[in-house]
Amino acid sequence: MHEPRITDQDREIYDTWMHGCRAYSGTRAHRRAVKWAKKLVAEMQRSCESPYIAWSAGKDSTVLVHLICVQMGLDMPVMSLVTDLEPPGTRDYMEQWASRWEVDLRIIEPDVSFKAWLREHADEVDLSRKVVTGKTGLGGVWDKTMRRWRESSGHDGLYWGLRMDESKGRRANFHARGAVYQTKDGFWRAQPIVGWTGRDVYAYVASHDDIELMDLYRCVRLHDSPEMVRKAMCLPDSKGQGPSRGATWLRTYYPSLYAELAEILPQMSQMA
Repeated sequence: MHEPRITDQDREIYDTWMHGCRAYSGTRAHRRAVKWAKKLVAEMQRSCESPYIAWSAGKDSTVLVHLICVQMGLDMPVMSLVTDLEPPGTRDYMEQWASRWEVDLRIIEPDVSFKAWLREHADEVDLSRKVVTGKTGLGGVWDKTMRRWRESSGHDGLYWGLRMDESKGRRANFHARGAVYQTKDGFWRAQPIVGWTGRDVYAYVASHDDIELMDLYRCVRLHDSPEMVRKAMCLPDSKGQGPSRGATWLRTYYPSLYAELAEILPQMSQMA
């Protein structure tokens, strides 16, 4: 059966949510958020010579690519690191929309299979904590791959779709550095939608006919709000509501992937 396994209930919840977001897109608050984002993009363009956009195919970075490349008409490369832990269909989705939007998509892959890494380190992995973070483990593999590509490509800055309402760390970083800043190594970073809410992101999608999110964003009936659905590595802690609920979400909508990961990490079967 096709995955994700979306039900009529999921579609009804999603459609109702998007109807409300379409109405919200016409408000002064949302228009102000979009205007601020464009101002930050312009600031970044003045700050560095050769930026790129980081795209994960998640809702935030997808909206960011559309805002910069389609609505603002800026010509710059879009880079995505695609691993073997992505939700099924991620690469096809990105290639399809990159073609429609006529953007320069550059997909890179890590030298290490993330699934193989999990299998090798299964006894060390604690799914009650975030797995793809930090300077060691999968986080280290991710960072090393990104750094190597950046150094070889010659870019001096990146745009990324981080929002400060998603974590204390992001809020602290914004208040300390702002939305456009340069790190000690001289590299520039810009977060044009840092001040947006999840509702702003969906409102932007709802108000543009030439943008569609991945199907996984319709997997909503297990969440309190569609805003809680996140596209991330398909591990239980990546859904924003704890490992147990994340494992249940994965088993419900992507049972094949859940079974594969549960075989690698037996602790998953105790959570779902």
